[in-house]
Amino acid sequence: MSIEQYLEEKIEAKEIIEVKYNGGSKPGTFRKLMPLSIATNKLIAIDIQSEKRKYYMLAKIEIPGQKLTRPEDNNPTLSKIKGKEDLGIFYNHFLEKNKELGWHTQFNKEDYYIALSTYYKNGKLKKPYIQFYFREFTTHYYWDNEGKQREEVEPSRFPWVVYSKYADGSHYGILERALKKFLELAIKHAPVNQTPDSLTPTQEANKKRQPTEKQIKQLKFFKIKNIKNLNRYEAGEQIKELLKNEDNKKKWNGRPPDKEQKEILDFFKVEHKTLTFPEAKEIINDLLDNEENSDEWYAHLDHLDDLEAAEQERLDAIEEAKEERKYWFEDNRELYNMDSHRYGCKKLNKKIFRETIEALESEGNTLKQLEEYDFYPIVFQRALEKYPELALKHAPVNQAPDSLTPTQEANKNNNQRN
Repeated sequence: MSIEQYLEEKIEAKEIIEVKYNGGSKPGTFRKLMPLSIATNKLIAIDIQSEKRKYYMLAKIEIPGQKLTRPEDNNPTLSKIKGKEDLGIFYNHFLEKNKELGWHTQFNKEDYYIALSTYYKNGKLKKPYIQFYFREFTTHYYWDNEGKQREEVEPSRFPWVVYSKYADGSHYGILERALKKFLELAIKHAPVNQTPDSLTPTQEANKKRQPTEKQIKQLKFFKIKNIKNLNRYEAGEQIKELLKNEDNKKKWNGRPPDKEQKEILDFFKVEHKTLTFPEAKEIINDLLDNEENSDEWYAHLDHLDDLEAAEQERLDAIEEAKEERKYWFEDNRELYNMDSHRYGCKKLNKKIFRETIEALESEGNTLKQLEEYDFYPIVFQRALEKYPELALKHAPVNQAPDSLTPTQEANKNNNQRN
């Protein structure tokens, strides 16, 4: 185990550790630390005695009772590498180290590329599990003022890439750091370290992925519950177990054609009521092997795509019109209500405003016309006719010649109290 791996475990467990630190003002003293994180060649930790956050050089840390490796132990040549031209030095040293690891290696000196792979049981080479490469330029995409997508290519600030099936790709600006990461992954996931029941990189990755459509179909066929709680790896394992049973295998192979197969067979007027899925698949392969049939089928699919696109455009237009109508009612109700007192009416709520406007629309008026100021008195008149309780008590339209004004009414009440 490397010292980085050991410390990462303690960071995750939030454990206090005791170390011998061969640096600082008192080299060789033992210290109790709470590890927080690892930066480049440094441990960031809280010193328990001083309760302060400090930095500790990894090269100067010893863990009592632990035999831990360091990147420089695995590859003392790293310090000799000054640029990409020296990558061959690292690769030659790695070949020696790889005798203990068991990787199949590939190296392209011109492209500064290293790849590590393993073999299938039949002897065929698998795709690389770990890759190291140089990406000189970075491409940025953006939209210009005319709405067109443009691209801009510039030298990469982090040109060294370490990609692994075990983790997302990491980008580095310093070659030495990238090589350390590559070496760490190569040792950690070496074929010689894998037990028979160890998961492959793909299986590990599938633990973080959703089941495929095919897996979901298979599990639904066998009426498996809680499929949404399974990841891709679990789904695959469950399907393997199901298909170990001969009866299940017969049921699966004897299932009827699926929807897509039926569509193709219907298009070519082939009867499929008695066919199984594999039989339908074989017939379809034979049909589409014929170039004329293939062209005809894909032209049909293009036509369906065009119809679907037109329908989606129609639905989008309807949705857009709904949105515009919604905002029209919101904006214009506010404008109408600003003048409601002029027409002796209380402010109209959403329901009353909408039904009044829609009644006028049914008589042939458009929303554009109903925005005009000439319609304000008509709208409020219609609302008051249906809802008399909206009338303002002291509205000018309700006042007889000898009626008191609101101020006069208020003064009258004050005089009575006095």
